[in-house]
Amino acid sequence: MGYNGLMRVVHCVYRRVQPTTLERVSPANPLEGESPMLCQTFHEALLKSPEGFSYGLLLEGFPCIQVQWAPVGQTAGVLIVPTFVPRPAQTGPDIMGFLLNGIESPADLAALAKRFPVGADVWQELLNASKPVAFNLVFTVGRLREPATITIINAFANSFFSLFGTNETSDFPTPA
Repeated sequence: MGYNGLMRVVHCVYRRVQPTTLERVSPANPLEGESPMLCQTFHEALLKSPEGFSYGLLLEGFPCIQVQWAPVGQTAGVLIVPTFVPRPAQTGPDIMGFLLNGIESPADLAALAKRFPVGADVWQELLNASKPVAFNLVFTVGRLREPATITIINAFANSFFSLFGTNETSDFPTPA
């Protein structure tokens, strides 16, 4: 991507859902060099299948990581990262990433809340987060340590938000 005076910005929030002893886990750093390829892959998939899709991604040195995109309305949706290994105590995914541009209609937000119910405290935190946001509910905290998963979440959010131009900001502050 050449310089056009804009840079891509994605605000990612990670919120633990399950109680854990891993209280202070910070997300891994994204893998260098993988994001441009992933952004292009996701951009093409979003344009080709706006109704949603599942994808298996192979990043060098990591096992295949599955993701599912479940759009809700025109400007919101949830990126689902299923579990690597099913566990009896966990029936849902490892991560659910709610992507909100900040331009959603009340009807889209209501549809999102109905399709993916979460607690009122989580929903309020999600609505109050600065937009655009990839608000990730983490059910398996160990996935935060995995750079491939973090890279995929960031690349997907950049690709999705770039469709609307909501993740672009000026490199330099505008003079007053």
